[in-house]
Amino acid sequence: MPIICFTAFIIQNKYYNAVNEYKLAIKYKNNYPYYYYNLGCAYLAQKEYNGAKVALKKAIALKSDDPRFYYNLALAYKESDNKKAAQKAFEKYNELTKEEDI
Repeated sequence: MPIICFTAFIIQNKYYNAVNEYKLAIKYKNNYPYYYYNLGCAYLAQKEYNGAKVALKKAIALKSDDPRFYYNLALAYKESDNKKAAQKAFEKYNELTKEEDI
């Protein structure tokens, strides 16, 4: 299934479908960080913060220089009341976005 179909699920607020499709995509290409990132975002939208954290950490393990990964990880930590981890992720996000501004 093309990426655009996954995104269509998210646009239509069909997060459960998006989660299932991203999980399937990961089975076929488990080293693509953006599948994990989008899976994490779909989990965030469903308020499934533990799933979001796992997926976003995997995205970061595969590609540690994308600030969006850290921003959404910070949101997942914040929503699950882990303020210290949220602050750390936000700091990394800020560090990476400052580098982009140079």
